[in-house]
Amino acid sequence: MQERLSAYELKKEEIDRIEAEEKRKKDLALQEEQAAQLRKERYLAIQKRNEATRMAEKRKRAIAVIVVAGIIIAFLVLIGVIIGKTLYDSEPRNFATEKMNEDYSNVYADLISIDPIYITSSTITTKHSTFFSGGDIICKCITVEGKTIWVAFNSYQYPRGDDKTEDGYQPLTYSESSPLRVIGRPRKSGKVSDKLPQSIGNVLVLEISSVIKN
Repeated sequence: MQERLSAYELKKEEIDRIEAEEKRKKDLALQEEQAAQLRKERYLAIQKRNEATRMAEKRKRAIAVIVVAGIIIAFLVLIGVIIGKTLYDSEPRNFATEKMNEDYSNVYADLISIDPIYITSSTITTKHSTFFSGGDIICKCITVEGKTIWVAFNSYQYPRGDDKTEDGYQPLTYSESSPLRVIGRPRKSGKVSDKLPQSIGNVLVLEISSVIKN
């Protein structure tokens, strides 16, 4: 019995040792598997973070490109508008046929009749004589197109005008084949003279800057 008991105990110890060794191996394998899983998760997290960083940088670069492109396009559009407006304003505009406003410059009109209606300056009387002091001659004019427009001549620019007397400013008539071309820019009548709005209403008056006789 003693021998059998000793043999059983030895066998049991061997079995326990084997089971303990197998358990240790299983634990090691499980720990290794868990460590591998942890390394994989860390790797994926790093990859995800790196991808997010790359995408953020890509978005920043795209936004920067869009902003720069927008600025360049806006600048080019602005330059184009300025150049276009400059070229547009530099072209002579027919005051009689186009819809004008106060922003237009380089406006012309071909006149066949010039009728002085309002003289906005006064006469000066001295001991020896009375003479016209000069100023604006507001005329009601007929254009080659048959349109009626208002024109403000400086007293020295009025054709055949005598700057020493109001009587020298008489109506003039030209033929349609040889009109008088006047160049200036439109102004509201009140900006030409504060006496005009009550007389002719708040209309656009072609204020002469130069006169060219065709």
